Amino acid sequence: MSKASYDDIDVGIVGTILSNQAQAIGNLNSQYRTSWCLNELKNCLAIMMKSLDKRGKLVISGVGKSHKIATKISATMNSLSLHSAVLHPTEALHGDLGLLREENNDTLILISVSGKTSELISLLSYVPNDIAVILLTCTRDSILARDHRVKGVLYAELPYQFSESYLYGLSAPTISTTLCLTLMDSVSIALAEAYIKDKQLRQRLFGERHPGGVIGEEYSRGSTASLNTQFSTSIGLYSSSSNTDSNTVETPDESIEPYGLEGKLVYHTSKIPQNQLKLLQVITANDVLVIAGSFAIECQKIRDIFKANSANTELEFTDLLNQIEGHLVPI
Repeated sequence: MSKASYDDIDVGIVGTILSNQAQAIGNLNSQYRTSWCLNELKNCLAIMMKSLDKRGKLVISGVGKSHKIATKISATMNSLSLHSAVLHPTEALHGDLGLLREENNDTLILISVSGKTSELISLLSYVPNDIAVILLTCTRDSILARDHRVKGVLYAELPYQFSESYLYGLSAPTISTTLCLTLMDSVSIALAEAYIKDKQLRQRLFGERHPGGVIGEEYSRGSTASLNTQFSTSIGLYSSSSNTDSNTVETPDESIEPYGLEGKLVYHTSKIPQNQLKLLQVITANDVLVIAGSFAIECQKIRDIFKANSANTELEFTDLLNQIEGHLVPI
């Protein structure tokens, strides 16, 4: 290729393609204001939430570019604390089908732009009946969409005027992959916010799952900055009480002194969580539990109480709460 031919490259095509992609996403946004798409979306989110609540996983499967989308979305979900895995349909028929566990309440998400991918049709016939199946597709009426085992459809509409064959004269997946990725990224974020409602906990878990690279560095700096704000209330209470009357203020034990140091995650609540699972989530994700802004306990102390009583199968959760309350320290 001569130098002149390099100069002849029409860079304006890039701008045209970007415009086409943006218009297609705009159409996708409008589409999810219609009742049918919204109802299907709510149904799919409910199916996925049910799996996650029962400690199941979201298994994503596709072929070709759709398999690469599955890999990316699964990685995003796992970083958001949504248990996910990738299943290639060909490998599934050669033993990997064992990844799908109906006793674990798994959900299978199939990605097929056309809705008639032969490998996925073949796979579907071997999927256990108790596995809920969701289809991500650009084709509303298709073989897979009509299959009775598909319980929900995530529809990324690709109008003909935005199709690759119409715009570029070839069917290389470009706009269709953009739509599928955009929709699934949106679903992943919405699902994460529904599954873990506490924003601080979501941030903490995300940071733990992504300690490396620039994101890890930004999370580390961001958490330190937010900690300074969170600590201001407890530090102020501690300082004012210490300076008011030195003869009447109780001296907190040494385990509470580190409150004023950076690097601690404080969970503020009006009372100790009365649900055991919720309490375990809180003490796993934080360093200090502050009750009504007046009392505190190190989360490690609560973990020690759980550990010390783990062998006592007859102990009620209320008894554990009483032990925890007995270790609260005024601040």
